[in-house]
Amino acid sequence: MNKDFIKALIQKYGVETQVLVAVEEMSELQKALLKNINRNSKNLTEVKEEMVDVSIMLEQLRYIYKISNREFSTIKKNKIERTKKRLND
Repeated sequence: MNKDFIKALIQKYGVETQVLVAVEEMSELQKALLKNINRNSKNLTEVKEEMVDVSIMLEQLRYIYKISNREFSTIKKNKIERTKKRLND
C-alpha cells in the first residue's frame, strides 16, 4: 500500500479508529480460522480475505507507530532466528 494512501486513511478516520479497526480485523481472522478448523473445511476463502484485511491494517499500524521497514525487518529476523533455535532444541 502506498504511504500517501495510508496517511490519507489515517487523516480521514483518525488513529484511534484505525487501531480499533485493526483489532476488529484480527478478531475476524481469529473467528475465520476457528470456524475453518471446527468445520474441518476446505474452503479457505474467508480465511484468505481476513488475512488480507489484517495485512492492510498491519501496514497502517506500522505507519501509526512509526516502524520503519528496516526496524520491522530486524525484529522479524530476530523472531525467526529465535523460533529456529527453539525448533532445533
